[in-house]
Amino acid sequence: MSDLVSIIVPVYNIEEYLGNCLESLVNQTYDNLEIILVNDGSTDGSLALCKDFQSEHDNIILYSQDNAGAAAARNQGLKIATGKYITFVDGDDYLDVNFCKTMIGYLKRFDLDVVVGNLMMTRGTDQC
Repeated sequence: MSDLVSIIVPVYNIEEYLGNCLESLVNQTYDNLEIILVNDGSTDGSLALCKDFQSEHDNIILYSQDNAGAAAARNQGLKIATGKYITFVDGDDYLDVNFCKTMIGYLKRFDLDVVVGNLMMTRGTDQC
């Protein structure tokens, strides 16, 4: 079996973008994932969206806390994570479907401890 990857997502009032983010995570081609959503006191529909995704996907773990900031949410995610590898994704970001598979491939092929990926910024349909 492949090594477990923990994806930690701090969630705070990002309902508008969160669906795209979560779709990109549940559709990864690397299938041994735990997706940890840390709701950081959202007051919009973010928590409801997290619950919807959690009800449809067994590998999603949802934790809610009072608003303490993104760093505290990430640290809480680290406490929950059980994966051999950990990555952080912001709730207004999304990953290429092969992101985890590619990163794990580099880790193993070159016996690495850390892998850093590229970032592409987009605004709507325009690329920056």
